[in-house]
Amino acid sequence: VGWTKPVPLWDAVAIAILEARRRLLQGFTIFSIVLLLLSVAAFLYGSFYYSYMPRAAFSTPVHYYYRCVHHC
Repeated sequence: VGWTKPVPLWDAVAIAILEARRRLLQGFTIFSIVLLLLSVAAFLYGSFYYSYMPRAAFSTPVHYYYRCVHHC
């Protein structure tokens, strides 16, 4: 009771390869879903920004020169 037959080496290698393949596919799937969500988020942000932000209609240079009026 509780004793199992040892797994032959080739079976252990095959199991390890299948497990690695499964993990690789899971990682690729998660990476693809995250990339898709980031792409959709960037597209929606760009669409919202382009649609609702006002265009710059007036532009003038700003001069940052201040003359000291009182005893500096």
